[in-house]
Amino acid sequence: MLRQSHLNDTIKVLHLAANNITLYDPITRNNQSFNQFCREFCNINEPVLQFYNAYMVQKWNVDNGDRPNPYLRLHYPISTLFGREISIQPYFFGVELYNGNETKEDIGEEREGMHQLFGNDTNIDLLVAWNETHPAVTNMKSAKMISLQLRALQNSQWSKDDMKQWEMNVVHFFENYQSEHLTVYVVSTTYIEEEMVRAGISLLPYLTAGFIIMCTCSVITVMVRAAYMHQNNIFKVFLAVMACATPLLACSTALAILFLCGMRFSSILCVIPFLVLSIGIDSSYLMIHEWQRVTKEIRDGEKKSGTVGHRMSEVLSEVGPAILISAITNILADAVGCFTSSPEIRLLCIGNLFSMFMAYLYQMSFYSGLMSVVGKFEIAAEKNEDNITNIAIQKTQVNIRKYSEITRKNSRFHDKSKLYISKYMRVYVNIIAHASIATLIIVLYITYIIISVWGITRMNISLTPQKLFAADSPLIKLDKLRIKYQIPFFTMAS
Repeated sequence: MLRQSHLNDTIKVLHLAANNITLYDPITRNNQSFNQFCREFCNINEPVLQFYNAYMVQKWNVDNGDRPNPYLRLHYPISTLFGREISIQPYFFGVELYNGNETKEDIGEEREGMHQLFGNDTNIDLLVAWNETHPAVTNMKSAKMISLQLRALQNSQWSKDDMKQWEMNVVHFFENYQSEHLTVYVVSTTYIEEEMVRAGISLLPYLTAGFIIMCTCSVITVMVRAAYMHQNNIFKVFLAVMACATPLLACSTALAILFLCGMRFSSILCVIPFLVLSIGIDSSYLMIHEWQRVTKEIRDGEKKSGTVGHRMSEVLSEVGPAILISAITNILADAVGCFTSSPEIRLLCIGNLFSMFMAYLYQMSFYSGLMSVVGKFEIAAEKNEDNITNIAIQKTQVNIRKYSEITRKNSRFHDKSKLYISKYMRVYVNIIAHASIATLIIVLYITYIIISVWGITRMNISLTPQKLFAADSPLIKLDKLRIKYQIPFFTMAS
């Protein structure tokens, strides 16, 4: 970066950013560049300009056979320009210095590199003779990266959206900018947010595929169970699909409320729909299968009332506590992470906690109401299919219903599945109930807890910024450069 061609391009980039990218001023009704609307921190890049100007002066002196100006010492980290010291440490990174022990013979080995630095027509002997330890112009052998900053206070006539748009205009300008010698990277808060959103959007195909797979499995399992219980109908398909959609609706509501309350967006929040979908769907399954059990008992005459309200009260009284305990467990687990984790994980825990809470509310209100509406149609369909046959035997009438024990005949699927299920359930219960198996399970559980605690104590948090962006994001390469060259030596306060 210390070669003249690279420094020329660096100054060109600085001038382009400060003069060619404009922001509309509603008061003056003119488009203003950064140099025009900037009121504070406008000269923050002045050390780079002064370094470049002094560099060109020294090069001109050497090219014309004169010795370098002794009042221009372009040293790192503090340069001296006519007796005034300026720090160039915030701007030059990946710097390699002469270590102070070089002799004239050592510098002779650097002549080829110095020709690249100052030009092939430069009188290297003048540079070597001026200082016995390093070339007189600068004590830097090389620099890998130069950092420039555009920083200004927001004026009252501009909104946050205006400033964000200007930041993105800078990003888009240099995305299309081609430099022969430089690779230009732009970073800003707005750009980071945009890249995080893009990374989150890239997960949508996976969420869609997961939702389709989940719906397929849900429909198949619910319909198989309904067929076994002699309750298969088209309404079960709708309930199975909505069992997958309800957690996503709850997640959308929760995140929308959090964003309205001012919570920042992060790509890690895109994991929440997967978590809520995998956990929240269990509650819907419990309600569906409990509804089928209650319906079977009513058909068998074990329960009298067959109204929708009675069935839903039976369902909620049986599975409601289980759903509540599951929700509280997940909420408390995320609550711990809200106070003990890194900022990004804390954000994930807050979003997941509120999403689980909303999923519980949706389950108890939306999905329960949906089951009541669907159950009303299901009960009406059952009544239409009853096919009551009145057989008059003298003065006595006998009602034979479709679902009564008199007329109902089990299918081959029901008989075979019941046989195999009963057989394997007996075998499973006998194994689990054995004392040695129970002891083995307890030992395995204790071992699992010990290994888990040991692993947690040795676990390192490795959530790097690179994992928050899409794989093709320029910010990934920029972050690697920052970690390698900038952060270990100097970080500008912001």
